[in-house]
Formats: sequence, C-alpha cells, structure tokens
Amino acid sequence: MFRFGVEACHDAFILLSSVVNLQSQDFYEICIGGSDNTATSFRRKYNTGNTHFIFTPEILNCTEKRTIILKWKFNGEITLLKETNIGTEVVMTWIDPSPIYIHGVGIMTGWGADGLWIIEYPSALIGRYCGTPTTYGNMMLLSTSIQRSRMTCLSKCSPNRACLGVNFNKETNECEFVSGGQIIHNISRQDWSFYTRC
Repeated sequence: MFRFGVEACHDAFILLSSVVNLQSQDFYEICIGGSDNTATSFRRKYNTGNTHFIFTPEILNCTEKRTIILKWKFNGEITLLKETNIGTEVVMTWIDPSPIYIHGVGIMTGWGADGLWIIEYPSALIGRYCGTPTTYGNMMLLSTSIQRSRMTCLSKCSPNRACLGVNFNKETNECEFVSGGQIIHNISRQDWSFYTRC
C-alpha cells in the first residue's frame, strides 16, 4: 500500500517498477489528473503498452492537497482510491492476469505541472534496529538521556513515532533520540553508533 497527499493542477504520475531503482522495462504507470485534470489512466508496460482511461474530473487541485491510496496485491490486483470528506472512494481497480511484482515506487508530476507530495510511510516496527559502529547521526535530536544499555536506549525510541533512531555511546551510555522527518546525515565518531528502525 502507498498513501500520499498531492497538491498539483494536473498529471501526477506514480510508477510501480519491478526493480528497486526503477530502471526496468517492466512497470505500471498511473497518471492521476491527466488530460487537463479530467482523466486518470493506467498503463502496463511489459514490452508493449496497454492503457486504461477513467473519467475523473477535478481529481486533483492546484491549491488543495488530495489524499490518494494505491494498493496492489500479489495476484495482480491494483486499486486506486481517493479520500473524501465522507470516506474513501474507489477510483479504479484492475487485475493484471500476468502480474509484475512490485519492488520500487516512483512519483513525479509531468507535462509542466508542479506538485507538492506528502508521502506517508507507516512503519511496522518489528523490534529490530540496524546500526553502524563508529557512526553518528548528525541531525536534530528529540532528547538525550543516560541509559543502562544500548537495548534500553532502543526500547525507549520504539514507541515514539517521532523517533527516527538513536545515537548510542558505548563508553558513556549516552542515548540520543534522533528526530524523524529529516534527511539522514552521518559522520564518523569513535565510541558512537547510529541505529535506525529496520
């Protein structure tokens, strides 16, 4: 599932690719608000292109965020929904009899449109953190404390959705909670390790 808000006058594109880096001939392309914000199109590109159009007047707005949800399943079913004041409305559903397995998602506006995108990523914390020794996350912090161990430090970050990860000093037991919503910047610092949610 991919949930996002977009503010654009027309032509908001989503690419569902068979590879993580999006550099593949096998992909799905969805254009929301195409044809001067009157239609939504779905195209499967697998060495040939098949396009489906649906009439969706005013699905986008130049000055107001519209929330869209895109879902796909392993059986090839792809559903595009939009949120309204009264709930969620299905824009289109399509089942690919020969599905492409999605590994990468790309976004852009096209045909001269500017767009402001807000991507939502609900983290399903599985209790694992990935870390790099002698690395320090040089970013804005939520708070700092002293903890008994690295595991105690990580467990304090887990329930806090605003916590991107932690910097932990193995010599002093300093625990720094790194704020989410920012670009990750690492620097090399002895005795520190930077951990983010896996």
